[in-house]
Amino acid sequence: MARCNIEIEFRDKKENVTGLQLADLIAYPIARRVIDMKAGNTSFAIFENKIYQKNGRVYGLKIFP
Repeated sequence: MARCNIEIEFRDKKENVTGLQLADLIAYPIARRVIDMKAGNTSFAIFENKIYQKNGRVYGLKIFP
């Protein structure tokens, strides 16, 4: 088994890290769509075609119960 030398660093949200802001901007519309599939969500429409789909099945979005 290969080992990866990766350091994981947890940052407080108050630190205002740019990558975390970007992740929030992307994750929130997707989360709102998953929570209520019937509600209109114009923000999700921007990301919808970026999520991998084939034959009507979504492969690029994992939803845990």
